[in-house]
Amino acid sequence: MSVSRRPRTANRDPRRAQVTEVFIAEFVSGLAEYVEDELRQTFARDIAVLERHDDEIRFSAPRSPGLNRLACVQAVYSVQEYPIPRPKALLGDQHFRRLQQQILGTIQSYPVGTFKTLHLAAAGSDSSIMSRLKQSLSDQVGLAVDDAAGDVLLRIRRSRSTDGWESLVRLTPRPSATRDWRVCDMPGALNGSVARVISQIASPQAGTLCNLTSGSGSIAIEHALRQPANRSICVELDANVIACALQNAKQAKIAGRILMVQCDAAQTPFPTGAFDTLCADLPFGQRIGSHQLNAEAYPLILVEAARIASIGARFVVLSHEVRLMETLLQDSSTWKTDEALRITLRGLHPRLYVLRRR
Repeated sequence: MSVSRRPRTANRDPRRAQVTEVFIAEFVSGLAEYVEDELRQTFARDIAVLERHDDEIRFSAPRSPGLNRLACVQAVYSVQEYPIPRPKALLGDQHFRRLQQQILGTIQSYPVGTFKTLHLAAAGSDSSIMSRLKQSLSDQVGLAVDDAAGDVLLRIRRSRSTDGWESLVRLTPRPSATRDWRVCDMPGALNGSVARVISQIASPQAGTLCNLTSGSGSIAIEHALRQPANRSICVELDANVIACALQNAKQAKIAGRILMVQCDAAQTPFPTGAFDTLCADLPFGQRIGSHQLNAEAYPLILVEAARIASIGARFVVLSHEVRLMETLLQDSSTWKTDEALRITLRGLHPRLYVLRRR
């Protein structure tokens, strides 16, 4: 279900009014609150939220570089609405020209040569109508058709706001969640946008974050990139994974603000009550590990996290082992569950547990 809101108004000099456009921010299902917060922080009074869904927010704002730097989103698209019964009408001159200009609006905001290919994503994208449409657009905007993954992504779908159809053009050559710093990838590596949200939940203010089971460094790197004062202490047992995380941190130019500690997350060398903020992306038991191993490791990690956490400390845990986590937390005398967010990640539905040290 969507929620419509009236655009905020303010007393402003009309001579300085900026032209606004309609955009869609697409994100991991379940994180709407954090994406909307980022949008409002980025655009202040210049944004009007038009609709809010579980996996996207439609809003109006001036087109600016800030749209391409949103860190909590999967992607941002420009949007055009068409009061038409079927996509075939997009081949008509008026609608086709709007589509062409929409694509050029993205291409022309980057240096020449950034975009080389065009990908059309739509139901029935291999139909004769869609094939004609993408080939005609390809000819007009000078991009080669790429049916796998083009630099310009055009989506045609039924509108979620009206009875017609809409076109969405991604504003960036790659999804916003695809981070430039990820030069070393690992199986099950955490999505960059989700890692940013975990950092924000765990540590809203500047500070040091203890990242247990830190993997290839996604949360730690996003935490360091949020604010210059942020530091991360990462706990990881596998030396190869640590080397991977250090490569990513170096690429992100924040290696000096991440300390890697090679040890078991259930047996750390830290003093009791050492940390105010902690997080962990625990094994899901699918690509990495197994349910049996998780059933043994999870209780030990929760106990060790409680030992090194100060009273009142926040601990954010991502886990797909929902039953196991809820059983452990129900019986826990040291952790109180403030919130459990259900998100959608790689077709799975893990939880983000926001815990508080009793």
